[in-house]
Amino acid sequence: MSKRRQLAVTCALLLGLAGCETSPTSQAFERPIPSKRIIAPELLAVGDQQPTRARLLLKRDLGMQLGACGYEVFVNHKRVALLFSGEFLLLDLPPGQYGVHLQYGGIVCPSFSSAPLQVTAPAGATRVVRMGVRGMLGFIQQEEPPSPP
Repeated sequence: MSKRRQLAVTCALLLGLAGCETSPTSQAFERPIPSKRIIAPELLAVGDQQPTRARLLLKRDLGMQLGACGYEVFVNHKRVALLFSGEFLLLDLPPGQYGVHLQYGGIVCPSFSSAPLQVTAPAGATRVVRMGVRGMLGFIQQEEPPSPP
């Protein structure tokens, strides 16, 4: 094999491996989910947060890996939205314990369903849930909310 061909194969492999994970979105690249893909609009956060309510920020990573596959997001087994790469959704909920999970699948997407992530959402607080891909499988994890500017 020529050196040029070896270099091309090595580059292709490295690019393929780099595409196996998604990366967190920065606020500059996050986009709100279009309303047509919000399945539970009654849970949407509108206006300022009330001190007696909790907020849940659901964020999907950016990345090509499974980027065309919509993540169906569930809160306490209720389907709330279909998120695509780089999108987010802010929910307004009563304080409490919530099970959040995602699933995807279809003609071009492998089938996957995450285990529920248990999130405690106290009154007056916002909890952040990040979703993405690692090693060809979806993941879901809780993160610290961003610090106020």
